[in-house]
Amino acid sequence: MCLRKIYLIVLLSLLFSNCSSEKTIPPNNNSVKVETLSSKILPEGGVELTGSIKNVELELDYGFVIASDKNQTQNYPVITKTISGIKNGEFSLKIKNDLHKNQQYYFNAFAYTNNRKIYGIEKSFTSQGSTNPIIESITPSIAHLGDTIIIKGKNFSNDFSVLFNKTKASILIKSDSLTKAIVPTYPSGLRFSKITLEKTTGELDSVDFKLYEPVVYSIDPKLVHGSDVLTFKGDHFDLRKNANKVRMMFHSNYTFLEIISSTRNELKVKAPIHYYEFKPRFKLTSQAKEIDVNNFLEVKIPTITACPKTIKFDTEYIVEGNNFPNIGYSFRPFSVKINSYSNVKIDKATKEKLTLSISKNTPLRDFYIKSFSIEYLGKTTKFDTEVYVDEPMISVNNQETIKTHTYNGSLFGLVYDFNNRGYFISKFDEIKKEFTIDPRNKLPTNLINTKFIAFYKDTLVFLAYENNINKLYSYNFSNKTTKALADFPGENRLNALIEVVNDHLYFGLGSFNYYPVKYFNDIWKYSFSQNTWTKAINFVEINSINKAKKNPISFGVGNKLFFGAGQDGYNSDFWVYDTSTNKITKRASLPFQKSEYSTIHPVLKDNKIFVFFDYLYSYDINTDKWEIHNNFKDYGVKSGLFVHDNHIYKYSRKHGSGDYTHKLNNNYF
Repeated sequence: MCLRKIYLIVLLSLLFSNCSSEKTIPPNNNSVKVETLSSKILPEGGVELTGSIKNVELELDYGFVIASDKNQTQNYPVITKTISGIKNGEFSLKIKNDLHKNQQYYFNAFAYTNNRKIYGIEKSFTSQGSTNPIIESITPSIAHLGDTIIIKGKNFSNDFSVLFNKTKASILIKSDSLTKAIVPTYPSGLRFSKITLEKTTGELDSVDFKLYEPVVYSIDPKLVHGSDVLTFKGDHFDLRKNANKVRMMFHSNYTFLEIISSTRNELKVKAPIHYYEFKPRFKLTSQAKEIDVNNFLEVKIPTITACPKTIKFDTEYIVEGNNFPNIGYSFRPFSVKINSYSNVKIDKATKEKLTLSISKNTPLRDFYIKSFSIEYLGKTTKFDTEVYVDEPMISVNNQETIKTHTYNGSLFGLVYDFNNRGYFISKFDEIKKEFTIDPRNKLPTNLINTKFIAFYKDTLVFLAYENNINKLYSYNFSNKTTKALADFPGENRLNALIEVVNDHLYFGLGSFNYYPVKYFNDIWKYSFSQNTWTKAINFVEINSINKAKKNPISFGVGNKLFFGAGQDGYNSDFWVYDTSTNKITKRASLPFQKSEYSTIHPVLKDNKIFVFFDYLYSYDINTDKWEIHNNFKDYGVKSGLFVHDNHIYKYSRKHGSGDYTHKLNNNYF
């Protein structure tokens, strides 16, 4: 019994020992095998690679590597495509990106497990290129320069460029189906209409794209002055201040204005110092787009509110008002005129004050300025006033007036016109205060000796030295006819006296300067009614060449003919010839000396004879006294006077200054 128990115990022990010695082996990838099988070129681009894997018991990474050089798939692959999982048998992967057309590639299947890579045997294929990328959407489709654009699609790869037209963009995010790019801002001035996504392998896709165009709704303020800041209100302005440009019309070109600040809806612009148009025109450039900005504002037109009561030449005076441009006299679109025709020099200008001055050569027509007018940007504003010009004389015009004559209440003058190159009988314009050139009244000859002229009624009589004869002509400015009159019967002479007294022309004295030199003391008279000459008198005081009266000063009053000076030695003797008694009497000497080289045309006003010879002189016929008027001074080569509207007018020629006519101020006599 005991032996049986012992035997049973031993048998159970042996059974237990055998069972405990057997161990269980866990799953593993120790025996994985990889095989590279084949490649298939895809018609849409890319390649499909096939391989197989065996003895996979645990999840692992497996796939393909592609190299551009032989035997380099394990060391220098250019493309690695990996998937994860437990796979036994064949597997395929499609490679759609980063393959260049017509290039041979080498590929190999691989698996990665237990920190080791297991490869198949390398094979090759010739690529036909990658799959074209497809852009499915862009957001937003219209944008500003510098905005971020989201591009969605497929087959982008991870190596591509985004181009706006032909300009590369900065890329923020890259993936095979999404990218974010910034609309380029450089180089400036480019507008884009297309977005292109281009792979490094050359495949690309493009879609249309738009940039916003700037728009202006208004400009504040609507009425502007040179000191204002202009605010352009609108939309789609560039946030970068310097990327916006505003130009304003300046003469025939546009000039840039300074941008102070910019937002998407507002541009603040520094206003120009002055404007050149009443409704300024602008060109605004933003988002690389230039637009015209017109008819949004108007310039404030200046007005005058106060003027001085008295002014003098070449002295600054203040005119008060509003909205004067902040510029000087050289600013062409802005001028101030007096009496609507003469420009005034603008010395200074602020918004509320003008500092003006009037040159003594400024053409005026009266000693009272009746109005100031401002010409600005094609607009005229007028201010009626009465400003007294406190000066001895004012400039009226720039004409060479030889001699004047009043007929039937109208003033006529013998004028030389340089434009038409000839002498004209011209009528005095009451409004313009000048002799108006009428081409129909051009004298038939330019050979007039202006020393040998006189007026009688509606005719100009003149002597011409022709064929050694002093021939007398008349030109009727009423019917514009010329007639030869009786030849002068006396000896031919130069620098003679010539005046009309009543109905006779007196001609005589003078000299003959050619060999043989002669002097003359005879005075002849011509009858206009009889067309005959007779000797009037011999002036016995002239008994030598030194006393000869060469181009003497002369004038007729009533029955009397006054004359004097002109001889060598610059004497100042003065005489009167009474044609009614045929006697010559000496009068008070001239207050100046005159030679033969100056021609003087005196004038009668208020029973006084006025003569201009550097200074203004007057001679009282009744008291036989001369007076000098020192306020009037002028060094004219030749000077003459005429009377109109109870004022004396002086016409002169100056060396280097041309011809001019002045009106003399009665208050200075």
